Amino acid sequence: MSEFSVSVENLLALAQEQAQQQQYSKALDYLQQAYDLDPAVGVALPYLRVAIAADKLALAQELLTTAPVIADFQQKHDLAGYQALLWQAHGYLLLDQAPDLFRDQGYQFSPAENEQLLRWQKESAQIIPSADQLQQGRRLLNQALLKPLADHQQNLAPLLSLPPADYLQLVTPILQNPLLMPFLRMQILINLQRLSQPVTVSLYWRGQLKEFSSNQLVAVDQLPVYQEMMQFLTAQLDSGQLRYSDLSFAQSNLVTYLLLTYPFCEEELRPLTNWQTFLMTGKVGSDLLPGAKEQIAFWQTQEQQLLQAANQ
Repeated sequence: MSEFSVSVENLLALAQEQAQQQQYSKALDYLQQAYDLDPAVGVALPYLRVAIAADKLALAQELLTTAPVIADFQQKHDLAGYQALLWQAHGYLLLDQAPDLFRDQGYQFSPAENEQLLRWQKESAQIIPSADQLQQGRRLLNQALLKPLADHQQNLAPLLSLPPADYLQLVTPILQNPLLMPFLRMQILINLQRLSQPVTVSLYWRGQLKEFSSNQLVAVDQLPVYQEMMQFLTAQLDSGQLRYSDLSFAQSNLVTYLLLTYPFCEEELRPLTNWQTFLMTGKVGSDLLPGAKEQIAFWQTQEQQLLQAANQ
């Protein structure tokens, strides 16, 4: 490669040459370098297509969920093309979730596209995973239970190749497991939230199983308790009650306790006035009633247990 300068254009040219010769491993190396330099859609799409040709389906699925790729298919109004690539990448769970991914970007579906969505979802629901695939999914989930701070999105990527019903079957016992930690719980619930059809699940919560529907799930940044707390912090900054140097601590504290209490943040962090001083300073308000102090103390214990598990 000495005769080439390292540029995106040259790396793409080299990748194309290798792909034409079916030297997919070398092509992917060049495309990874190009993508590191410029993760725009002009690089992501050829990277995606070579990943599918090379049977690197987890990589293809990852690329298909990136914002530039989704935005490109939105702008071209090519939902069918996007779903066709998901099908080639065996991203059956993602195929079911595609409408939600597009709606997040403000996409408006035409009647014809809604009909196409239903056809894709019916076809993906008929996929029957192999016994080995299901066994691998169970093994990955059980391993994830023991790794509270692991990158679950990457480690559990093979589960995205499951149809929704099979994904639900595998995660149901995990949600009911007392060992379930917040990061894994959040990852599973995000996937359930995006399903085209709501499902009812039971979650181990405070010593008992608590049932709820996936259509009750809300993204963290859309939770009223999050938005109200951010407004409170802004007001404290404006009034001089909170220094800018302390803002990152307050925000980190808020995110931690939202993670710990999700999906029941609205129940656990109310009334918010009981939590404001603690979330902002890390100190429990001396004027709180005993019940409010006990509530905060319970979740402090949960935070400590999470940190202890992470250090084991």
